[in-house]
Amino acid sequence: MKILVTTGIFPPDVGGPARFVPEISEKLSLNHEITVVTYSNKPYEEFEYNFKVLRLNRNSIKLIRFLKTIKAIYKFGKDVDIIFVNGLWLEVYITNILLKKRIYRKVVGDPVWEKFNNKNNNFINFDKFQNEKKNFYYTFLTFLRNNSFKTSNLIIVPSDHLKLFLKKTGYNGEIIKINNGTKITEYNEEITDNNFLIVSRLVKHKNIDLVIKAFKKINDNLSFNFKLHIVGDGPEYKNLENLIKKLNLTEKIFLTGKKNEVEVEKYYKEAKFFIQASSYEGSPHSILEAINYNNFVIASNFGGVVEILSANYSELIPLEQGMFNVETLYNILENTLKNNLATKSKTIEAKNKLINHYNINNTINSYIKLFDYE
Repeated sequence: MKILVTTGIFPPDVGGPARFVPEISEKLSLNHEITVVTYSNKPYEEFEYNFKVLRLNRNSIKLIRFLKTIKAIYKFGKDVDIIFVNGLWLEVYITNILLKKRIYRKVVGDPVWEKFNNKNNNFINFDKFQNEKKNFYYTFLTFLRNNSFKTSNLIIVPSDHLKLFLKKTGYNGEIIKINNGTKITEYNEEITDNNFLIVSRLVKHKNIDLVIKAFKKINDNLSFNFKLHIVGDGPEYKNLENLIKKLNLTEKIFLTGKKNEVEVEKYYKEAKFFIQASSYEGSPHSILEAINYNNFVIASNFGGVVEILSANYSELIPLEQGMFNVETLYNILENTLKNNLATKSKTIEAKNKLINHYNINNTINSYIKLFDYE
């Protein structure tokens, strides 16, 4: 069977889809012919995998990029049996009006909500946004989003919260929940230094600026030595860089930019604490990876995050209208450091849950069965 996979990010990009898509594509390529269409900082065709990867220029003019993406999806989608959508949802929706192919779609969030919050200063939380009165542009995008869902033959989600979201959009088709997963490794090294880590796309709703401000208070008010590494890239990079300089934290907080899988693994191994302070997460791969390397997780109590974590072995940041304030996070960090909450017993308990419910092999096998059934 021929399958076209679409995604907005792919290695060396950092993020859930950038980890998931290569793994599932590699496994599918054992029995199927796979082509991936994605974005990259420069355009080229790649054959380093056991499947073809077409990279389109992410940095080109948006309209030109949009049209080239539609052209690529049409070209490579003409002869496929299924289009597996992990991103580029609008381009696939428009192109498939002509192609009329079966659509399998993985939904990990709301692209319209994310676009709104990246473009506007007034934050609206994920659930409230769905019922909020919008201007014509976002109303139209929501209409297209809902219709793109309705044209799907199957939608896969990693959390119950996303199931509920889909039903509220009017989608009545088949929804299957498959947990995200990560590789399970034997790693028992105990880190004594207060090394904090964030692995994330650098976009507004990840709230990394607020994390930096909370660490400024830690630096000014507490005697703990710490380091925070922020791994990833995105439109907020320059703003975060300027904020770190403004707060005189360049010796404490480090923006690393993009890192490959081996390099990211090194950061996880050297970290004691992992922070995921996003206002929304469907089911973050980065938290799973952090647990695998025995990081103590501090994360926002939203959606798929709560389904992964427990207050027994992590610290959950309470959100107010989808946001948390700097003082709240500062208090959590202070309590975590002063009371040594990152005990070995807690990281072991988290790892046991990971092994039982979030093993990447089980996740991939569940996806393979869906495609092999066809």
